[in-house]
Amino acid sequence: MRTFLSWKSAGPQLEMWLSRKDVETASFSFFGGLIDLDVHRQAARRQTMINLAQRLGQDETLVSAALESAWNLANAVHVSKGLDWEPPVRVVFDRWIRLLNGHAQTDQEIADLAEALVENEIEFLADHATANAALIQVIANVNRDFTHTMIVEDTSFSAHDLRKLSQKAGVTDFIDTWVTSADKGLRKHTGRLFKTLERKPDLHVGTDPVSDGVRAAEFKIEPWVVYDWKSQYSRHKSGIDKIWWPLESAGLEPSGRSAKSAMIRTIHKHPYPEFLKIKLRNLVGK
Repeated sequence: MRTFLSWKSAGPQLEMWLSRKDVETASFSFFGGLIDLDVHRQAARRQTMINLAQRLGQDETLVSAALESAWNLANAVHVSKGLDWEPPVRVVFDRWIRLLNGHAQTDQEIADLAEALVENEIEFLADHATANAALIQVIANVNRDFTHTMIVEDTSFSAHDLRKLSQKAGVTDFIDTWVTSADKGLRKHTGRLFKTLERKPDLHVGTDPVSDGVRAAEFKIEPWVVYDWKSQYSRHKSGIDKIWWPLESAGLEPSGRSAKSAMIRTIHKHPYPEFLKIKLRNLVGK
C-alpha cells in the first residue's frame, strides 16, 4: 500500500508509476478528496428537514425525530436482507414521509415528494461543493492513460446523484463508471462492494486506510492511500482525527498520562504506515 500526505504529492508519483505499469482500469474514492462536503452535509439535511416541515405544516422537532426513526426502520430491513450498508436516501425519505403524513398521501405523491427532497439536497450540496483541484488533475491525467476510470464510494446517494455533484467539480468527462453502496447495499469498508464490480480495477486511490487500502489489497487491487491533513473529512474518515484533533485543540500538548496512552493505542490500532505512526508518536511525546 502506497501512502501520501497530500494529493499534490501523490499526483507526480502516480504518473511516474503509471508510466511503468500496464493498467487499464482505475477507481477513486469520491468524497475522500474529490469534493469537500463535510461542512455542508449537516446543513443540507437540516435544510431538507425545514423544507419538509413547511410542506406538511408540522413541528420541526417532530420532523427531526421521525427522520431518525425512518433511518432505524429502513436499516433494520436492510440488515434482515443480509446487506451491510445503510439504505438509499430515497428509501429513507419515503419512509420518513409515511411516518409523518402517509395516511394523507398516495404512494405516488409520497414517491414524488421524496424525490423532490433528494433533488433539493443534491442541489444544495452542489452549490456549496469545493472541488479538489489537485485530485481533479490526477484524475484527468489518469483518464488519458486508462480505458476506464471509476468512482467507487460508500454513500447513501446513488450513482446518479454523484454524477450531479461531480458536474460542479468539473470531472464528469473523466469518469466512465459510478458505483455506490446505496445502489448495491454493500460497503466498500467490508470489501463486499468491490466484489460487485463488473470491471476489477488495477488501481484504487482513496483516503481510508481500511476501505481504500486494506480491502482493495485483499482483492489484488493496487491501493494508494492519501492522508490529506488539510481536509477535516479526510482526517475523520481515516481515523486520524482521533489523534489529531485532541492534539490540535490542546496546542499539540495533551495533558495527562492516560490521554497520551489512549492516543498511542489508537495509533497502533489503525493500519497507518510506519512513517506516519512515528510522526504521530512524536507529536504526543512518546
